[in-house]
Amino acid sequence: MSYLKEELLAQFFNIDVSGNQTDGFFDYYRRVNPEMITGKQPSEFEYIMDVLIPTWREDDKSLMKLKHVEHMEGQMCICTKEISDICVFTHPSIPKGLQIGNACVEKIDKNLAAMARRKQKALKDKRKKEAERKQLFRQCVDCHKHVISVTEPSYKVRCIPCYYNSAKKRLTQPESI
Repeated sequence: MSYLKEELLAQFFNIDVSGNQTDGFFDYYRRVNPEMITGKQPSEFEYIMDVLIPTWREDDKSLMKLKHVEHMEGQMCICTKEISDICVFTHPSIPKGLQIGNACVEKIDKNLAAMARRKQKALKDKRKKEAERKQLFRQCVDCHKHVISVTEPSYKVRCIPCYYNSAKKRLTQPESI
């Protein structure tokens, strides 16, 4: 890894100089420092891509793979724009993945952007269904799934599987005096 790449990763991403991630929660590289490197947001993405993957413009676009799309508030693209639906891409030189926003995905490849839009639409539909489900069902206190009908009495706080599991635990535990 070149010195410039190491310094860039350590200063602006969740990676230390030796290449280890500073937070274990994310399994991909993401921007954590909102400072601008170039001072121009549109060229920020291209500058970072040029440092991290110098051949990204000439590479076969099939080398860039969409790892996953997820919804997380308060995240930022590598160009420092705030994003809520994040796209994580992998490249042979960055196998862990890189967090990129919607607008910057289009700078890489139109087909990749279309794939990301499809996955984001599926994610949005899933969130919409979950919101509708929350209106019809209450959350179980044990498994936290929304499976208890709102028409059930308020004392029913566990779903049927959790109710039986807790009853089984009570029967199998020895009494303490």
